[in-house]
Amino acid sequence: MRSHRRKSSETFVFDRVFDESESTKDIFVELVSPIIEEAMKGINGTVLAYGQTSSGKMYTMRGTDNGSEKGIIPRCIGDIYSRIENIPNHAFIVRISYMEIYNDSVIQKLIKSV
Repeated sequence: MRSHRRKSSETFVFDRVFDESESTKDIFVELVSPIIEEAMKGINGTVLAYGQTSSGKMYTMRGTDNGSEKGIIPRCIGDIYSRIENIPNHAFIVRISYMEIYNDSVIQKLIKSV
């Protein structure tokens, strides 16, 4: 197999690493809330969790089933609708995608598989 990837001179950096003492609320407030704020102005926003298998991406994004630790996704949805309620006389269209990419396969997580 041949790779057709272009060589890139771009440099990618990250802002910071969160450790195990920090909550999803901390991550939401610092990183995700500003994305939602811009999305409310009409700019598309994306939140991406990337890392090794079993590193906690799904837990961080979804949280727990019993609600004791809300994940990023429930926090986003709550924040978006809270902001919408506080902007009278304005119409919004909210589109949400939630997918997993694993072994080069895209799995849509909001649609139940048949």
